[in-house]
Amino acid sequence: MNNAQPGRRLSIAVLLLCISTCIATPADAQKGPAQIAYAYAHQPTTESYAPASLYSYNSEGPITVTRYGVGFYVVEFVGLSALRDDQLGGYGNVQVSARGADDAVCLMSNLSANANVIVQVECFDPVNLGLRKDAEFGVLVTFPGSNPVSLAYLQADEPSLASYTAFRRFAYNSEKKDITISRSSVGVYAVTLEGFAPAVATNGGHVQTTPFELLGDPANLSTCPVGGWFVSGDDVIVNVRCFSEGSPADRKFSLLFVSDNSDVGNLAFAWANQATSASYTPSSFYSHNDAAGSVLASRASPGVYGMSFGDFATLTDGAIGGGGVTLVSPYASTGAPYCSSALSFGVVNTPVGVRCGAGFGGSTDPTADVPYNLLLIVRDEVEKEAGILNFDSYVDDQIVTTVSGEPITFVGGVQVETCNWSASCGRAWSGDNVVRTQLVPPNEFNREPLVMEFSVPQTQVSLLMNGFGQNGIVANVTIVAKDISGNVVATMSEVVTAAPSWEDKQAITVKGPATIRRVEVTSTGAAANWFYVDDISYTDAELPLELVSFDALGDGDEVVLRWKTLNEVDLSGFVVEELVEGQYVSASDLILSKGTGDRSANYEYRVKNQLHRSKSFRLRMIDLDGTVDYSDLLEVEAIGDVAHASAVYPNPAADVAMIQLYGDENQTMAVSVYDVTGRRVWSQDVPLGSGVVEEVRLPSQSLPSGVYLLVAEGKHFAERRTFVVAH
Repeated sequence: MNNAQPGRRLSIAVLLLCISTCIATPADAQKGPAQIAYAYAHQPTTESYAPASLYSYNSEGPITVTRYGVGFYVVEFVGLSALRDDQLGGYGNVQVSARGADDAVCLMSNLSANANVIVQVECFDPVNLGLRKDAEFGVLVTFPGSNPVSLAYLQADEPSLASYTAFRRFAYNSEKKDITISRSSVGVYAVTLEGFAPAVATNGGHVQTTPFELLGDPANLSTCPVGGWFVSGDDVIVNVRCFSEGSPADRKFSLLFVSDNSDVGNLAFAWANQATSASYTPSSFYSHNDAAGSVLASRASPGVYGMSFGDFATLTDGAIGGGGVTLVSPYASTGAPYCSSALSFGVVNTPVGVRCGAGFGGSTDPTADVPYNLLLIVRDEVEKEAGILNFDSYVDDQIVTTVSGEPITFVGGVQVETCNWSASCGRAWSGDNVVRTQLVPPNEFNREPLVMEFSVPQTQVSLLMNGFGQNGIVANVTIVAKDISGNVVATMSEVVTAAPSWEDKQAITVKGPATIRRVEVTSTGAAANWFYVDDISYTDAELPLELVSFDALGDGDEVVLRWKTLNEVDLSGFVVEELVEGQYVSASDLILSKGTGDRSANYEYRVKNQLHRSKSFRLRMIDLDGTVDYSDLLEVEAIGDVAHASAVYPNPAADVAMIQLYGDENQTMAVSVYDVTGRRVWSQDVPLGSGVVEEVRLPSQSLPSGVYLLVAEGKHFAERRTFVVAH
């Protein structure tokens, strides 16, 4: 801020403590020239939910996943359309990839946008051809932002044409040249990125593809693996092969090409081309790790792989989106292959698990050895900066009540007064605009109080103020800070004398647990007592999360856990943990924080399939920066009177895997374990007495690494449990 007349301007800083993150504009928060959003849809059978916050990110607003039927989902990125425009590639690119330990193929079946970007995803069972399947998946949305280098994408939406140029709004080439698609035969395509060769000449690159088809008939299950890419003169040519029902087919697809120089966040990728090798280092030209660590591929069994990116965890964090997104595409020209990332990755979980299969329907091989491409992207670290609001972009006499993207409302509005170096604005000469409140009738020389309300509690608020009056006029300046209930938490009063501008400076600081939601600024005195406000800034501070209560009650065969919190700020969420055999194991996925600030929040979580014995639970509370705290241990008495089989624990398992059985009457339970081919690999009959809990040890030590299904059958019930063995 420039000041043409030093010493003739009053700056009053009001420092107010709160518990929330200050909201910066998207332009401030987005560090890279490319803009991305992503989601990990981790609850495949839930009707509507917010996806896992650690692996989901949208700079413009929340994300919701809605299930409209088996395997049929809509992912809505609220406000993300603000990043769309009419420039090259301005409508963005979408990639979808199946996740989890179960076989599934997921694709994008529709993309639309109004205020929000809406991605329709359909997932299918490759074995039972034509059936949709509930599955986990990841989705990545990419926008060009500020013309990022070494980046290209397109939507190929004319599958039967011999040759065409990709529609510019859905196609981006950092070299500012066209992208063309040619078809040589059914399902065989060559994508030419014109002039793109310099972007990959020394850095190599990586390709992801996603089938894009409004299917209607689920039997038209598609997969579009990458068939290879190469440099041809100044161009890069990517071969894509599309299949439906296991045979070549003309299909729409979406393609994303990145290199190690692409500015799309923190990046790691690899081409795993040695499908049968137990362990190897992928080609450095086709692999990259922003952490400068090693890249190592491994194979546990046919179609079951791992990829380690050394030190990449140092580029992740515990904040929203800090775990990133994983995408995997098969790399083959024949065989209708498909792949999914089998395990979540993140700050702790490495290597990334990948599972591949080939063929569809009766010819499906769910454990086929398939080369693949794996991509990890984590948004750049979001710095917590002070939100700063100035009025230089407004016109003279404009009335301002709210500002898009800011948590401030001016009650009654403020009026902009344009300043430049040839006008004083009734104050010290300046090139910066100011705002003022309305005059108080009948005295035309006094102003209404300036009242600001914040939609979230604030930690620090600063006002730059200037006063003006007749020479020698005395003004009484009062600043009052209030909490959400209207209680006064701080006041400051100051007497200033115009000469003719105010000359004094004052500051106020509120410390401790008080939170601020309203600030009132008043200047009263004799005639010709005016005041103006320039920049308003606010920064954040943290108050400790308060767990007001944590209790439980029994409801049939369930335990209902309930808790109440206060001061939820910068909190990622909760995980319910159960004490089992002296160790704490997760009994829930991440339960997202409601982020209610200085208001209370209530939660309820039901733990299913409880056995007839006392249980002990605690809450793991996770901050956005990864900091963890725990509640006290809560003991729950035995409940229910129905036969049960517990979940397998621990899961994933290595040398030890256990399950608990409870019999509601004298009976024998048959316990069996099946591999992914449906072959029974172990079984045992377990006699149970009425009201007896029996713990059974499973043969995980002798089982190869992979995914297994446990089936427990009693006189009146049957339970199925999926578990993973990872040696």
